[in-house]
Amino acid sequence: MFQKSVIKACNSRNNLWSAKVQSRLLLVNDLPAADAIYHQACSVNFRKGDPVPKKYQYNPKDELRYKPLGHPKEKDKLDAFLKVCKLFEENDELVCAQQLVTKMKDFLPVGSEPYSERYMLQKLKEVFFGNIIVFSKYGLPNILTMGETVADIILDYQKKKKLEDPE
Repeated sequence: MFQKSVIKACNSRNNLWSAKVQSRLLLVNDLPAADAIYHQACSVNFRKGDPVPKKYQYNPKDELRYKPLGHPKEKDKLDAFLKVCKLFEENDELVCAQQLVTKMKDFLPVGSEPYSERYMLQKLKEVFFGNIIVFSKYGLPNILTMGETVADIILDYQKKKKLEDPE
């Protein structure tokens, strides 16, 4: 019943605000079940044909007050991390995780902090999927390498062993 009266008001207003209200109403069959709320001031202004009350008008500056949830996505850090990834991928050596953190710090502007060693390892695993191997032992720094590097080391070892012992 309430919904029908609001749709009737939408048809009589025929402007942007009424189009928004009508599109929202048409998506819902039962307003209380959908936890629909309205402001009394908005309802009165809407039915009288007045504009949206200033208190409820959209203001792009309001978006700046709300920060997204989760880990902040900082462009400088992301760019530095991607440079570290490229270096790591091009390097055929074993690398200490702390070296990568230090390298990331070199790519960052002064005052910015690099990823922690733990977060760096997590992000590298995400980027390189299963192609990264982490050697860790209690009390020693984490050593990283690409899976291809390990395969090359093993193949070189086998070739060397065959040369030393032809049988």
